[in-house]
Amino acid sequence: MTRFLTALGEAEDHLTRDPAGARRIVQQRLGYDDPTMDTLWPEHQFSLSYDQSLLTAMNDEGRWMIRNGMTSATALPDLRGRIDASALLAVKPEAVNRR
Repeated sequence: MTRFLTALGEAEDHLTRDPAGARRIVQQRLGYDDPTMDTLWPEHQFSLSYDQSLLTAMNDEGRWMIRNGMTSATALPDLRGRIDASALLAVKPEAVNRR
């Protein structure tokens, strides 16, 4: 996991240092034309992080699934105890915000 997160961190650094070059790489790999990239690229945020907002979003999705009968669960699990942030803390400690 640490190697994977390190690679993602390096990709994030590249995006920061050379956003146009990073965009070209993604465009070439996915085979998208310029108009498609012009539409899709601004919709994405590339950052390596584990933030309270992720837990909030996951809880919102879980409640939606329960409400819409997409799961047999009737209550949300405590996600804070199920996500291990130790690898991210080792790679990029400032990216972890669980408050």
